[in-house]
Amino acid sequence: MLPNRKVAKRLARLEQTYFGGGGSRPPRDGRAMEFARASLRAMAHVKRQPIDEKPWRYETESLYHMEPERLAAYATGLALVGHEDADIAKELLLSVGLDEELQRTMNAVLSRFLRESFS
Repeated sequence: MLPNRKVAKRLARLEQTYFGGGGSRPPRDGRAMEFARASLRAMAHVKRQPIDEKPWRYETESLYHMEPERLAAYATGLALVGHEDADIAKELLLSVGLDEELQRTMNAVLSRFLRESFS
């Protein structure tokens, strides 16, 4: 059970959008759904930084060793939580190359999360 009803409500709406067919539809291949999950995992990992011990703790250096798709999820998660590493992740992602489909997926997920945060 989530301690915050607002967060639970937002997650329920997000799940409805990506799993239940509401709102703007994700690509049929499920990439947006998986990307949203990866972004949520990244957000959780970053938020646990103060309590996790090495080797599980989030560290800025880990961004430099990520594949583009995972790095994109972390860039999204870091941006959504307002983390100071968001710009680093974005720069790294741009330096390794961001394909058009991945950029569209990132933008769709970011847009959906941000829209839900103001509802």
